[in-house]
Amino acid sequence: MEPIIHQIFEYAITGDPDEMDSHEPYAPEIKEQLLEVYHKLMNGEIHKSQHLEELVEKYPHVPAFKNYLSVFYQQKGQMEKAFQVNRNIVKEHPDYLFGKTNLAAEFLEKGKPEEVPKILGQALDLKDLYPERKVFHVSEFRALFEVTAEYLLQTGNLKALESRMEMAEEVFGEDDEMLRDLNLRILGKQAEEAAKKVKQFGGIREFREFGRGYDKAVQTDEPPTFRHDEIWQLYHHGLEIDHNILKGILDLPRESLVKDLETVLLDSLRRYEHFINKWKEEGFWDEKKMSFPLHALSLLTELRATESLPAILEHLKQGEEFLNLWYEDHLFETLWHFLYHLGQHQLDLLKAFMLERNISYHGKAVVSQAMVQIALHNPEQKDEIIQWYEDILDHFLAHTDDEDLIDISTISHILSDIVCLSAENLLPKIKQFYQLNLVEAFYVGSYEDVEKDIVNGVDYPVKHDVFDNVFDLYTNITTTWEGYTREEQEADNDTQLLERLNKLERKREREQEREREQESTPRSFRIEYEGTLKRESPKVGRNDPCPCGSGKKYKKCCLGK
Repeated sequence: MEPIIHQIFEYAITGDPDEMDSHEPYAPEIKEQLLEVYHKLMNGEIHKSQHLEELVEKYPHVPAFKNYLSVFYQQKGQMEKAFQVNRNIVKEHPDYLFGKTNLAAEFLEKGKPEEVPKILGQALDLKDLYPERKVFHVSEFRALFEVTAEYLLQTGNLKALESRMEMAEEVFGEDDEMLRDLNLRILGKQAEEAAKKVKQFGGIREFREFGRGYDKAVQTDEPPTFRHDEIWQLYHHGLEIDHNILKGILDLPRESLVKDLETVLLDSLRRYEHFINKWKEEGFWDEKKMSFPLHALSLLTELRATESLPAILEHLKQGEEFLNLWYEDHLFETLWHFLYHLGQHQLDLLKAFMLERNISYHGKAVVSQAMVQIALHNPEQKDEIIQWYEDILDHFLAHTDDEDLIDISTISHILSDIVCLSAENLLPKIKQFYQLNLVEAFYVGSYEDVEKDIVNGVDYPVKHDVFDNVFDLYTNITTTWEGYTREEQEADNDTQLLERLNKLERKREREQEREREQESTPRSFRIEYEGTLKRESPKVGRNDPCPCGSGKKYKKCCLGK
């Protein structure tokens, strides 16, 4: 028996085809015909129903043949015939899972989601349907998951769906085509909900991407000029850079060094499109060539260059696309450290940034994160920072008609940060934002949730480690974050690059073949024996080394390709 793919509470998921046979023990002749028909159906090689009808008549005790007949009718667009076969399957084989899921899919197609729990049970769970079983085949799990996901989408229960998505990712892997599509549909539903709230709020604006984006007027291919040539070393090393290189740079004259580091930040903007094009040409994200803005921020912080805070805030104004290119995970994991050290005694400057119009929430979220950590690590400043937040909330409430200031994502992130400070005196103002429909409840929770957390405290850690120097910060990242091992960072010569490209091409060919098979089966009906092989390799997480062999993190290489 193939190993268990995943253990879920009281039952396990396996890829072993024998698990299906143990519950539907067919003679070898029948099994052979089932597989033959399955592959022909998947490849679109069955053009008439006659052969399938003959198999149904010859083997009336085998529901899978009837399932295949239903799928055939759906492929041909003969939906009523398909539905009739489904209903007959459930009537004649009441315990046959694929009959149940296909009947449920029929009701979802017809806009009758209320019928689904009547067929699949209120729990929508395999163990609830078959309490005597301890192991289920992955195709059974997929069949029930897909129809359940559609049901939860149609009924608007996104929280329950997201919980089940986490379980499904463990079984199928994050790169599963169905899960990627489902994630997009969830985001679409969330956007619809946010848009409805905006319309309820006097219709002052339509739901749109907020923020001005990066400055396109300053784009160039010309590299900058530095006072110190040593700065160029920052363009050739990732976070595993030799600490002696950093020490050598820090030993340069402070005034001119600060100017050079600010120029590095400016270069990340002026040559943003240049680096985007270079990244696309090379086909993978090279940390050694793309970490120079992070190095500049780290070294300015090491120098405690508080005079550079305006330049850093200007850098954070450039929008989501810009910030995600240069920082990705570091955006919300690392950048707050720099504002913590440089902005602790420049709260007015940080407040002015928060009140500025037409800035995406990403930059403002980093500032808010820093403020929370300043308050938690420096209790003597907590009251001052709570007042800082109150001033911002008051300003937003006084300008709710300003569509270039009022951003629901920004407000929601600020409120979630205020929760960490247990600022009970701000609850009346927080409530006003909820009354005005200016909060993403699926992100922050309901007002009652927020009130409870502020009064009783949250059950998760809110105080994070602060690193006083760049060396400890980099060491922590490179020793605790996945994807930072020497083996993952080496081997960049032409031969190895060609090997990576060949692996990627083979991967694309396999995916295209799988997509052709999927396209031949309509989305709403599931077919037995689909996905009967377990994954050939373990699940690859976003931060794991990419299986293509590029040496990069999966999320920075083949995820989504």
